[in-house]
Amino acid sequence: MPPRPNILVITTHDSGCHFGCYGVPAVQTPNIDALADDGVRFARMYATAPICSPSRASLLTGQYPSRHGLMGLTGVSRDGVRDWGGRMTDPSHHLSQTIRRSGYQSVLFGHQHEIREPDMMGYDLVNPAPAGAGSLTSDAASAVARHFAQWVRGRSDDQPFFAQIGFFETHTPYDREGVQPDRTRGVWVPPYCQDPAVRRAFNGLSGVLKDALDDQALENHLAMFQGALRAADQGVGVILQSLREAGIENNTLVLFNTDHGPELPHAKWTVYDAGCRIAFILRWPGGGIRGGAVCDHLLSNADFVPTLRDLIGLEVPYPLDGVSFAASLRESAADAGPRDAVLSYMHYGNIFSLRTRRYNLLRCLKGGVRATDTGYRTRYPFEMYNTDLDPLELRDISNDPTYAADFQSLSQRFWKCLEDLDDPILRTPLDE
Repeated sequence: MPPRPNILVITTHDSGCHFGCYGVPAVQTPNIDALADDGVRFARMYATAPICSPSRASLLTGQYPSRHGLMGLTGVSRDGVRDWGGRMTDPSHHLSQTIRRSGYQSVLFGHQHEIREPDMMGYDLVNPAPAGAGSLTSDAASAVARHFAQWVRGRSDDQPFFAQIGFFETHTPYDREGVQPDRTRGVWVPPYCQDPAVRRAFNGLSGVLKDALDDQALENHLAMFQGALRAADQGVGVILQSLREAGIENNTLVLFNTDHGPELPHAKWTVYDAGCRIAFILRWPGGGIRGGAVCDHLLSNADFVPTLRDLIGLEVPYPLDGVSFAASLRESAADAGPRDAVLSYMHYGNIFSLRTRRYNLLRCLKGGVRATDTGYRTRYPFEMYNTDLDPLELRDISNDPTYAADFQSLSQRFWKCLEDLDDPILRTPLDE
């Protein structure tokens, strides 16, 4: 059996699946694309939330937001005025502490968005300063990657490490740390935000893209987004090169992932596909994970910790909502994946989605729910989309009699999911 691998988790902000290896033609992401060629790229991986904190906490606890408690954002607003208020119920469930108890050194480089006070997360080191590196004062990819590279090259002990690496990119504003617009290969407008009705519905919702109906404004926004993606990719390249130079590439399990969709219409802040579908690439040559594969199983980022448990024998002493996809990484994996539905949740507005391979059911429970003699009822809208026939989710079929039986079945399953999680919204009365 190979020695326990180092674990390296690289997370970008607000990037969705906007990479060359996910079919985007205009971006320059050669290092991330090469990582996909060497590892396993997940085609149907979804975040538990379309905003940063709850999604990241799910990745690193294996729990849904209602379980880990971080349903909204954590930290303070950029102007220092507003405390977003999000808190994890038990920070000891964070992977930084779970993996330390298994004998790993736990290190944070750059940005995290799960806990306002990083010292509560149980890291051995937070942004350590290697000899000659200076303190890390930026969470831009270039600085974070360079700092990690110097640290990993200078290590002298054999203790396996878990390194959580967070880039500010591709959060808005995109022009931090000298990022420039990238139009080298043109500018690609995602199909999900091309529809005039969609752009009209989301116009003005972004603090940066104030006029989504203005073609030039959208093009400029996307050009800067592409520049930020290029910067993030260069950071990934520095990190991967440092693993090779340190001689630990073969036995380092690398996960590259994004937390949710981009700051674009129909994406971030929504539980539509573009808001919750994320890039997720896993590589571990020494562990026998095959290279150049694509996993098409429907999965949630809450499934990562259960998978890590199975891959490296990690002891997880608390309840998990995620399911392991370790079998999906083997050549002999069956066609069927470990789950047939994923749940996502937007806390601000209490909007849920239950996604299967064919449908996405959205339920807006803004006023809460109430138990009645006939079950649960809501007084707010719902939507349903056949994503096989309507991948951009433009035609709501929730009231189409053709789909009545499927709608009813998914609705019942949705309530069952909330009950299994004992979601706090079940105890919230409707507004009268």
